Amino acid sequence: MKVDYDLVYNVYLGIRSNIRNKKSIFYFELLLDSNINYIVNKINNNDYKLGKYNIFYIKEKKYRLILSNCVFDKVYNHLVSDLILSKLDKYLIDSNVASRIGKGTYYGRKLLHRYICKLKGNNKVFYILKFDIKKYFFNIDHDILINKLSKYLNKEELLIIKDIINSTNLDYINKSINLLNNKYKLNLPLYKLGKGISIGSVCSQMLAVF
Repeated sequence: MKVDYDLVYNVYLGIRSNIRNKKSIFYFELLLDSNINYIVNKINNNDYKLGKYNIFYIKEKKYRLILSNCVFDKVYNHLVSDLILSKLDKYLIDSNVASRIGKGTYYGRKLLHRYICKLKGNNKVFYILKFDIKKYFFNIDHDILINKLSKYLNKEELLIIKDIINSTNLDYINKSINLLNNKYKLNLPLYKLGKGISIGSVCSQMLAVF
């Protein structure tokens, strides 16, 4: 994966408004040119190392664990998604609309309407099944995912993605989750070795869809 200053800078501009921690943006932009060049050089020398996640929880109907990247890693994740994981899009079925450019909820509604009209015309009874896969992100097997990815990515690309996937194997993650559970009397799930991808990054969204 090769990048230049303009590409990295434009990716940063694209995600800046979505970064909740405005203090991190302030410090990143104090040395903006230096930080952009740092990312460019590390990526082009195949030497970019992911930092630690900021681990916290939110409550949206239920408690959800979030593993948030620092600004550097957010930019890196978007670059990886744009330059590597975007190649997977053409292998997905059309009706898988989540986290994909040009699709999403609106496109999904159009497809659903089309299917319903088609079935109504044939006077058939149809059903809609709505369900959730329990702890889906936490149970994605690393080896199975990497093996499937190896059919579509080259060796260099696969090494980059493996580094992101295996980042949940680090000990500090479960230690941080246990601290949250004990402090706030929660029951947030832990990551098993070799299973699970982070919840919160753009790469994880695409990998989960794939």
